[in-house]
Amino acid sequence: MDQLFDYWDDEDSDYALDYESEREYFEDCMSIQYYDGDLNIDGDLMIQQLIVVRGNMNIQGIVSSPFM
Repeated sequence: MDQLFDYWDDEDSDYALDYESEREYFEDCMSIQYYDGDLNIDGDLMIQQLIVVRGNMNIQGIVSSPFM
């Protein structure tokens, strides 16, 4: 996978102008949590980084983030 978001290469978008690639942006600005398999959380989840789950993600609570 070259990128996660379609808008990264959009000419009209000024998102993260200081970065040549989406990968460079994420490596510099935040950590990435990767889970290979199902992720089950019994409670609330405060997302402070990018979470990639290769499987099912089940959360029994409230999801919040400073980015929302």
